[in-house]
Amino acid sequence: MPKLYHKKLVNAKQMVIDAH
Repeated sequence: MPKLYHKKLVNAKQMVIDAH
């Protein structure tokens, strides 16, 4: 799995967590 894609996925997850 590309690292960039993984980082984007983690970033999106963090954004969702921050939104709550």
